[in-house]
Parts: sequence; structure tokens; C-alpha cells
Amino acid sequence: MSQHSSTVQSRQSRLFDGLLHKQATSCDQKIPTHLYQDFSPRMPAPCIQEQIVLPKDAHAIFDQIIAYFATRLKEKITLDDLCKRFNCDKFKLLRQFKQYTGLSPINYLIFLRIETAKKLMLSDLSLVQIALESGFYDQSHFSNCFLKFVGLTPKAYRMNCLK
Repeated sequence: MSQHSSTVQSRQSRLFDGLLHKQATSCDQKIPTHLYQDFSPRMPAPCIQEQIVLPKDAHAIFDQIIAYFATRLKEKITLDDLCKRFNCDKFKLLRQFKQYTGLSPINYLIFLRIETAKKLMLSDLSLVQIALESGFYDQSHFSNCFLKFVGLTPKAYRMNCLK
């Protein structure tokens, strides 16, 4: 191997390690394990993913938030509303709630609405009525969210359920 190619590889390795460090310290992004193993074999992959240690009282707060969502599916709930109601920092709530549930608070609310809609699909209600009963503000928003979370349109899901 020539000295030039060795120098280039060294620069690329330092650059990639710098990017990994920057990305590993970001709360919202995780580096795919296969990318890390392909390009930087010096450090095992699990070391690069930041684990957030939740405070002891966080579990109780998150359970309260989930219960709050369940009782208010039809209401418009914003992140700011949650922060005021539960007296917490917006960014900390986002980060820790996602660590606890795997979803952001708003996506978790949408998930609960979709689960409610799935149950209502077995009834004789129209898709518009199901959308409104589940807490979506219109059928288009309902269809888009349903497709994103379930992978099927509400109509296709309903037809599969009735078979």
C-alpha cells in the first residue's frame, strides 16, 4: 500500500469517526449497525448508540400521559399542551417519551387513534364516521396516517377484516 493511499484512508477514517461521534451524540438519529461495522471495525456497534437513562419518576409521568391520551382521543393535543399539563421540558419530553415508547408523543397519540379506528372497522360506521370517532379531523388525514402506520388504506384494511 502506498503512503498516499494510507494517508487518504487515515483521513477518511478520522472523518467517518468524527461523523459517527457527531451522529451518536444526536438523540434522534442512530447509526445503522451494518454501516458502522462496514466502515469502522475498531469500535463495537452497540457502543455508538446513546442510551438515555430515564429518571425513576419518568415511568409514572409517561403512564399518566398515555392515560391522558386514551381519555382525550378526540381532542387536539399539542406538545406544548402536554408540557404545560405535566410541567416538563418539551425537548426532554420528546427524547424520553420516545425512549420509553418507541414513538414521539404525537405519533403515540396517532397510534392510539388508529388502534381505535381498527376496532371501529368491524362496525357498520362509514370511514368518515370512524375517522371522526377516532379523533382525526377529516378522512384524508385519517387515511394518510392509517396508511403510514398500518401499511394499508382504511378501505383495504376493512375489506381484509371482513373476509
